[in-house]
Amino acid sequence: MDKWEIKKTDGKIYGPVDTSTLIQWIEEKRVLADDLISPAGENRWGRAVDTPPFKEIFAPSIPGEVIKEEEKEEIICPKCGKKWDTDTVLCTNCGTNLKSGKQINSIISPLVQGDSPPSLISVLCIKEALRILKSNPWNLAGITFLYFLVNGFTQQLPILGWLMQIAIGPVLTVGFYTVCLKKAKGEESNVNTLFTPFSFFVPTLVVVALYGIIVAVGNMFFLIPGIFFTVALSFSFFIVSERQSEPVEALRESFDLTQGLRWKILAIFVLGGLINILGLLALGIGILFTFPVTFLALATLYNGVKSGEFAEARYVTSKKEILLALLPVVILLGLMALLIVIGFAKILPLFKNITHMTKWA
Repeated sequence: MDKWEIKKTDGKIYGPVDTSTLIQWIEEKRVLADDLISPAGENRWGRAVDTPPFKEIFAPSIPGEVIKEEEKEEIICPKCGKKWDTDTVLCTNCGTNLKSGKQINSIISPLVQGDSPPSLISVLCIKEALRILKSNPWNLAGITFLYFLVNGFTQQLPILGWLMQIAIGPVLTVGFYTVCLKKAKGEESNVNTLFTPFSFFVPTLVVVALYGIIVAVGNMFFLIPGIFFTVALSFSFFIVSERQSEPVEALRESFDLTQGLRWKILAIFVLGGLINILGLLALGIGILFTFPVTFLALATLYNGVKSGEFAEARYVTSKKEILLALLPVVILLGLMALLIVIGFAKILPLFKNITHMTKWA
């Protein structure tokens, strides 16, 4: 099978990858028409759009081609002039909401427009989540309080509560993801947003049920597969929220979208967990403000992936990000080592005493 190398406009080379993978990357816009490709190891670079095996994939978008698609409607950002598809909400080039025209003071755009992707995407997304939280903390805290209140109330009821949890639990879960997704896009969201998944109840129920089953089965095999699927399928609720249908396809698309980003997503969960611990330490009330941070960060990453702003991040995962994702394991191993040292320190004097008594005997 042919292997290919890809040279991006910044001079970085990726690969080698097989033909089917390269075609997939082209379809996902991870490889653009002007990017250079070469058979692996042959150093024969040419534009991807001019290379025969792939020219047909780019053909519909090349001006002057005989093959023509229906003209796609576009919307132009009023601030920076960049063109987007009509269903785009947030201009990630300048942080403007394309529906309202309001510019968001996002920290993402300046960083992702550099010559190389930021080394710690997870930290970047957490910072953006904290900025969003800071912009309207009481709104998010109120929605989080209602989320906890309804969930807690249904769990306290006997049989009826169990039935209510089946009906309302998935709606609240996807509803909370919807709230965070809207916040990350710069759209307005309120208490009513939490219950919007009632309007597409069946897809909501199916995607939450399948997600729960897959993760639960994975957890049965020493947790690691469960953690993997938790990360790999973490975008599925956002996708269902946007499409309001196709729950199985949402899981499949989430699995594809998270490729190359899973260490970063795991690091977001770790950082979000540490922030939640701080929230619990703040008399427990702080959790109302810290709980949305993880989901806002995931929504930020999701938006960046969909818009193509984080396309380069798929190819690069720094050692720092992996270490950050494995921080709980590092801490656990450190505690175990500390306990072993303490235990050894206590046993050693006893061992010496026994040896001393044996000697005199």
